[in-house]
Amino acid sequence: MQCSVTDLKATDFGKFFEDKIEKTRASTMSVPPPNISVTTRCELSSFDTTSVEEVVRLVTLSPSKQCSRDPIPTWLLKDCKTELAPFLTTLINKSLSTGEVPTTLKTALITPLLKKPNLGSEDLANYRPVSNLPFISKLLENVVAKRLTGILDANQLLPSHQSAYR
Repeated sequence: MQCSVTDLKATDFGKFFEDKIEKTRASTMSVPPPNISVTTRCELSSFDTTSVEEVVRLVTLSPSKQCSRDPIPTWLLKDCKTELAPFLTTLINKSLSTGEVPTTLKTALITPLLKKPNLGSEDLANYRPVSNLPFISKLLENVVAKRLTGILDANQLLPSHQSAYR
């Protein structure tokens, strides 16, 4: 889609990225799934819960990035982490035990960014969508990633020579 920079609107970006996803889905529909044989028998029925101490450690180690969807500024959450950790722990553990993520934690702020600074800003194909999730979403994601990686490692289900894009 070609238009002038001043004519670009959120709806233009939304439609462009939706169409791009649909085209990708359509082009991969006929591709058969990879044939992966797993010799290990493992079952994942639940994740281990987290502790207040782990949540405090994760908050401390997390970058101070912020999303406009955050209910409180990240710097304030980090300053009050000891007081807020029991509530965050309950929220995370509830999500882990039910397998559900609250809708407010699944809603991201999407920002279109130019793929490269030298590309023309008037062509929508030169943009990539960057999603910014609330800070608490990132905490939950971090806990799940640690649990899942541990299970995959313990059952030797991760490729030994792959370090990126896991």
